[in-house]
Amino acid sequence: MSYPVATKASSAALAQAASLNSADSKFQLFYFGLQARAEIPRLMLAYAGANVEHVSADWPTMKEKTRFGCLPVMFETTSNGTVLEFAESQAIERYIAKKFNLLGENVWEEQQINEFVSSIDFQLTNYTKVMFAPAESRHKEAEAFHQNFAKWILFMERHLIENGNNGHFVGNRISWADLKAAVLVGRLSLLLPSGMEVPKLPEALVKVVETVKADSKIAAWMATEEYQKYDANTKGFFKF
Repeated sequence: MSYPVATKASSAALAQAASLNSADSKFQLFYFGLQARAEIPRLMLAYAGANVEHVSADWPTMKEKTRFGCLPVMFETTSNGTVLEFAESQAIERYIAKKFNLLGENVWEEQQINEFVSSIDFQLTNYTKVMFAPAESRHKEAEAFHQNFAKWILFMERHLIENGNNGHFVGNRISWADLKAAVLVGRLSLLLPSGMEVPKLPEALVKVVETVKADSKIAAWMATEEYQKYDANTKGFFKF
C-alpha cells in the first residue's frame, strides 16, 4: 500500500485533531512481519479496541519517507480527516497510553506507571543483548541477564504485593506497565537461546501476565493468525 502523507498544519490544529475521540480514529501501524518493537503498540491497540491496520513495511521503498529512517511508524486518521504521524516505539506507546487511558486515574498513578515502564524497558534492553549476542558470548550475556533479572523481580514482587497483589502494577485496572510486563515475560519464553532457562517468576508477576491474557480483547488478538505469524517469524529470525 502507499505510504500515508501526514497533514501539514499548525501545532494548535494538530493538537486539536489529536484530542478528538479515539473511537472515531483509524490507525495504521507500519513494521516488519515480526514482534520486536511493534509488539507492545500492537498489544496496546488491541486492548483499546482501536480501529487499526497492521501493515508489513516495504522497507526499501519506505525508508527515506520515515521521519527518522526507522520503524515502527504509526499514522492516525482522525474523525476530521487529519492524518497524524508518529515515530519511535517508546513515543508511540506513550501516545497510545495517553489516548486510550492506560496511564492510571491521576497524575500520581501516571508517574508510577511511567517508572515501571522505564524499569521494564531496561530489562527488555538487557534481554535484547542476549538475543543478539554472538553464539560464543551468548552464555556470558545470559548469565549477566539472569543475575540482574533475579534482583529486579524481587523489587517488582514487593511493589505488586504493596498494590494488593491484584494483577496490576498500579491501581486496579490494566495499564501500560502491565502490558509491557506481559510482553517481557512472553519474550523470555518465546526467544530462549539454547542452554538458557526461563527465569523463575514470582507469583505476583505471573498474576499480572495472567490478568493481561485473560482480557477478552487481548485473548482475541493473540488467537489471530496474524499474531501467530508474528510470533513464528520472530522465532525464525533468531533461529535459537
